[in-house]
Amino acid sequence: MQQSNQNKNWFQVGTPQCGILFGLVGVAIALSLIFLGFWKTVLIALFFGLGYVLGAFRNKKAFVEATISTISKKDE
Repeated sequence: MQQSNQNKNWFQVGTPQCGILFGLVGVAIALSLIFLGFWKTVLIALFFGLGYVLGAFRNKKAFVEATISTISKKDE
């Protein structure tokens, strides 16, 4: 039980663990900007975001169908 509470602190805003985590994310972004450049870093971030969104939904087929339906309605 103690281990579970410690793991939750990594994602709870205001805790030292969360500060360390976001600091490491900042370093990773800075290094990718330096070594890869702006647009490659943006592309990686977009693919990461797309992967997260698709991975976060249980019913992926319904999510994709709803998204495509929404996009196609805007074009009409």
